[in-house]
Amino acid sequence: MDIFVRPGDSLWHFSEVFKIPLPLILDSNPNINPQFLRAGQRVRIPGFVTID
Repeated sequence: MDIFVRPGDSLWHFSEVFKIPLPLILDSNPNINPQFLRAGQRVRIPGFVTID
């Protein structure tokens, strides 16, 4: 599943919300620098899918 960063979000926050290890999120997003997330940036959350 892809989500979009909001102001104040962090990859650590996403790991807490989705109950998955931070290293798994980091490995799933090799092109993202976790120190410089920006609002609107797309982040892949592994293991989750969206249903339309």
